This record gives sequence, C-alpha cells and structure tokens, in this order.
Amino acid sequence: MSAFLRQLERLVQAFLGLALIAMVLLNVGNAAGRYLFGRAVSGADDILLYSMIWLVFLGLILVTARRRHLRLDLVERFWPGRGRQVQQLLIDLLLAVLCGFLAMQSLAVVERLSAIGQTSIATGLPMAWVHGGLLIGLALTALVAALQVLHGLWRLVGGKGPA
Repeated sequence: MSAFLRQLERLVQAFLGLALIAMVLLNVGNAAGRYLFGRAVSGADDILLYSMIWLVFLGLILVTARRRHLRLDLVERFWPGRGRQVQQLLIDLLLAVLCGFLAMQSLAVVERLSAIGQTSIATGLPMAWVHGGLLIGLALTALVAALQVLHGLWRLVGGKGPA
C-alpha cells in the first residue's frame, strides 16, 4: 500500500512540476508578447487560471499523502501515543469521507457541464475539463486518505507496517 502511495506521490509531483514550468513559460510569453509586440497570447489568462485550479486540487493529494494539512496541535500535545494514533485515524477518516462526498458532487457538475457542452469563451476548452481537476483531485485525495485509514487501523491493532 505504501509503495502505491509513493508511486502516486511521484507521479503527481512530476505532473505538478511540469505544469508549473509550462505555466511560467506561458506567463512569460504572454508578458513578452504584450509589452514587446503589443499582442497578448489569446486565452493565456484563462489557461493560467484553469491550470491553477488543477495545481491546487492535485496538490491536495500530496498534502494528504504527507499529512501536511494545517492543524491545531494543541489537543495532540496532551494525548499519549495511542491517543495520537486514534486522532490521526479520525482525521484521515473524516478527510476520506468529506473528499469522497465532494468528489461525488463534483462528478455531478462535470457530467452536467459535459451534457450541455459548455466551453470557455476565450479558449474554447470544455469546462468539464476544467472542473475535472476538482473531481480527480478530490477523488484521489479520498483514496489516499482511505488507504491511510486502513494503514492506521492495521497499526492500531498491532500490525507492523511501513510508517
């Protein structure tokens, strides 16, 4: 299971890195075109905005896999070792359920956008693709959190597994 998570992390991290490089190049090209040649890249602002949506929701997968969410650790400081494991298990479970629910809602939005064929005015990109970033990011985050729940349960009942 942890090998799967490591592979998923590497894949998402590589994709995010390439996407960020492409966004920087597009932004520089757009600025250069605007100020040097008096013409901006058509639809660049929309593409950068849509790419940012994908970056945020795919980044959520990495944050979840690495357990780097913002948190208040005041309660955690007073719990003994087993209590901390239970707390982490509950956080992972809540995250899995919440992201799973949101992914289902996002699927409904993507299906509606596909059905009506809505596209971006500036780029002509199907809006279902744009909103697909939420769906994929939330669904994979729910999967990662669910796997962490299973791993946490295994460790809680005494099984030894990778940390």
